[in-house]
Amino acid sequence: MAKLVQIIAALGPANSAQLLTAFGTVPRIAHIQTIRNATAHRNTQAMTAISSWQASYIAQRVRHPLEALFWTDPSVGKYLVLARMEDMSQAAYIASC
Repeated sequence: MAKLVQIIAALGPANSAQLLTAFGTVPRIAHIQTIRNATAHRNTQAMTAISSWQASYIAQRVRHPLEALFWTDPSVGKYLVLARMEDMSQAAYIASC
């Protein structure tokens, strides 16, 4: 997400304030990217990254990164993957208004 914010700032589109607001409100979208990267590049560093935010979810220990998609986000009572998809949808809606 940080890269997207940097790209928006560098390109300076007319609606940059709106885009920065939209994509700055959903920082946990990066959890999906981290899980994807950890799945593609299985290593200790990737698993440590996932474990570092395990306390933010109702979670159990994972042996494979994809298992983290099924942790529960206590703020919405949904699986991590579904909660983050809703976050992405919300960001897209805000960016389009």
